[in-house]
Amino acid sequence: MSRTHTTSRIAFVGSGPGDPGLLTVRARDMISAAPLIITDPDVPEQVLALAADGAEVRPAVGEPTQVAKELIAEANAGRSVVRLVAGDPLTADAVVAEALEVAQGPVPFDVVPGVPSATAVPAYAGVPLGSAHTVADVRSGVDWVRLASGPEPVVLHATAAHLAEVTAGLTEQGVPGQTPVAVTGDGTCSTQRTVISTVAGLVAEASARVR
Repeated sequence: MSRTHTTSRIAFVGSGPGDPGLLTVRARDMISAAPLIITDPDVPEQVLALAADGAEVRPAVGEPTQVAKELIAEANAGRSVVRLVAGDPLTADAVVAEALEVAQGPVPFDVVPGVPSATAVPAYAGVPLGSAHTVADVRSGVDWVRLASGPEPVVLHATAAHLAEVTAGLTEQGVPGQTPVAVTGDGTCSTQRTVISTVAGLVAEASARVR
């Protein structure tokens, strides 16, 4: 009697902005049940600690097409896979490309939304965004002309190494140096810290205090 091979599912799961308490119930359940988790490096250790004993956790390596091929290969081999992403899966361009690649084939997949960092971190820092604001990820390149003309406040995903680029990009587009800026590191986590500065003082005041 032959066995019927069953293809397993792929789940693109958002881990939220950092605080494990902000995980959705469904995300927590899927992380704790997955035999294989392929994760981004910025997913917090506290979230990865929810993986089941014996679960394999490995980093996502390569371009979106390569990651998608790995996900598909594991699912075709019968392993359910959680593709774990910081924030919300469909707000990361690379992960969107992975999902579109997977969607072209027959492997079933799910998307589990996460609380986006772009709204959660400002909320934890006491910065109200209102209904109109601009979001950009400096780490993957940004159109400074469009950004400087968009509705305020402006929410930027960046590292300390990008602060000089942020200052130069905004200043070149005519944003006044005295424009207030709040820089938050380790957003929503117990180690969160926020530095209040200006566009002109961003590098000197914030880079030494926020990593």
